[in-house]
Amino acid sequence: MHLPLFSHRPKLLSQNRPYRIGTQWPDEGFHKTEQAQYPDRGQLTDPREATLQIKDPAWVGLLRQYGRSVTVDLGQVCEVQTVSLRFLQNVGAGIQVPDCVRFYISHDQTQWSAIGEHPIDRQWYNATQATLRTYACHSVATGRYVRVQFTAKVYAFISQLEVFGHIMTSSSDNVPSTPVLSSLMGEDYLFDPQADDLGEALDHTLTQTRSTDRSFQAGYLEPSDPRTGGITHMQLIYSGSNTPQDTWRVEDFLPTIAMLDDADTPVAPLFDGALFLPFGKMVTSAEAWADWLDDLFAMDVQLHALNQAVGTYKSSTSHDAYQVGVVITLPGTHANPSQFGALPGTRQNLDLNPATAGAQTAAQNRRTALLWVLAEVQKRWGNAHFAHLRLAGLYWHPETLSLSDPTEPALIASLAQAIHEQGLLFYWIPLYGAIGLTAAKQLGFDTVIIQPNAAFHPEVDAATRLLHTAHLAQAYHTGVEIELHWDINHATDANKRAQALKVYETYLSSASSLGFSAHHAVKAYYLNTKSLVLCAHSPHPEAQAAYKATSEFIVSS
Repeated sequence: MHLPLFSHRPKLLSQNRPYRIGTQWPDEGFHKTEQAQYPDRGQLTDPREATLQIKDPAWVGLLRQYGRSVTVDLGQVCEVQTVSLRFLQNVGAGIQVPDCVRFYISHDQTQWSAIGEHPIDRQWYNATQATLRTYACHSVATGRYVRVQFTAKVYAFISQLEVFGHIMTSSSDNVPSTPVLSSLMGEDYLFDPQADDLGEALDHTLTQTRSTDRSFQAGYLEPSDPRTGGITHMQLIYSGSNTPQDTWRVEDFLPTIAMLDDADTPVAPLFDGALFLPFGKMVTSAEAWADWLDDLFAMDVQLHALNQAVGTYKSSTSHDAYQVGVVITLPGTHANPSQFGALPGTRQNLDLNPATAGAQTAAQNRRTALLWVLAEVQKRWGNAHFAHLRLAGLYWHPETLSLSDPTEPALIASLAQAIHEQGLLFYWIPLYGAIGLTAAKQLGFDTVIIQPNAAFHPEVDAATRLLHTAHLAQAYHTGVEIELHWDINHATDANKRAQALKVYETYLSSASSLGFSAHHAVKAYYLNTKSLVLCAHSPHPEAQAAYKATSEFIVSS
């Protein structure tokens, strides 16, 4: 007769056991904030239930930094049957549950096996009410170490890590039959090629069009990659408010099209890409969108001025093949107005507000409005007959996915499909720590360029932030944005101008030392509104130095 190894009823194995919280992309600034406000004091394996109150000490708050793991040491090899972790959702406070939670087990913390996953149920989602949600897996496997892994959005609040099962009294071969995973991204985060960062966030109707390639492709997104549209250096151009500040004429573009020497003579081509964005916060309405496109394609300014500037440069040099790739913004819809208005040629108002139209109808109306922009851009571009420009693609305007709109991933994926069907590319420049960066390929983005956001935050060490950004870019096969603070021209204090130049030079030197200069990575350049134009003609030595440094950086690469 074979005696049972343990009693039938599973035991709580994790109570008061030691654990470690891992971070995929550590950032000292984010870590200090989370530890100051919602610290980890070893409370995750305390079985006491947390409440809906944010200040309940049972919660541990995790701020951004992408992938997070919690690894508990059970003390000895056990048969694990159930693993669970509780999350808080309070969208108004920036606290959101993950799209999917995954569970792993190991005997030695070196080789790990997947034992289950729990995706979010979109029907449960509630953007207005604080809610508790438990993610769990039920799988019989043996091991000493159990890991729960997920991707944080803004804040992830976690509590009550529980592992139920039995302490082993003899050896067992009950090891999961899943591929063994390695800690490819560091000991605190497992790279799982089967993992889907979006969980169930995309509609099933889109599964045939979304990317299913989840292989780990290390290295920067190089300009030679077809997904970049042949762009190496892309400047951001803000326009549309009909003021001199953001009305671009031929003379404004000339210092950005070619490097000027001390006599203002063009000596070499500069930017080979231009991203056109709305200036300021454009009203979300059919009328405002149509007005912006009218301005963008107006004669002698904006696109037409850029085309003329490239032609002027080419006529005075031997660079006959020089052409600028243009990317045009799909306006953001996060404002969600009920009265968006009727698109030109139609009579029906589009309601973009989920509260009045319903989530699915509002999402469909947003898609209709954005597809109109895509069609209108193509029609107007064809009618313009630009000789020196090419339309490379469209740009997704929000710099992070919405925390409160569960329909947005499916909307982005459907737009990507429509853009690709037209032979165009889809571009995105997410902020540092943005929601959705880890799933950009699955969403359908072709060129992703990460903003370091170091130029605008004096509390951030620029060199360290650029190092982290470079690691992110290499891991997720993206480019990096170069950023110049507007103080370089607009500050009356010379010390502020000098500080702006110093940080900017850190960007450029880091690009060289970290390998995303030259042709190793596609780059976008945030230069405020006409900052580089002003620098080219500025009386201030700091601004002059910024223009010279930018020109030499681009020309040398």
